[in-house]
Amino acid sequence: MDTAAALAAAGLQLTLLSVVVFQHAATADAGPLLAGALAGVGTLLVASAVVAE
Repeated sequence: MDTAAALAAAGLQLTLLSVVVFQHAATADAGPLLAGALAGVGTLLVASAVVAE
């Protein structure tokens, strides 16, 4: 697996994890903030993979 594919895979996994975190921790104060941070990092990784290609 090359670097771009690894970045894209990690980014997509983090973005999907953010959905799970948001669904299970939506009532907690930090849940939406953590989910947003995970989604943001996931999006940046996918964007980095696109630029690397």
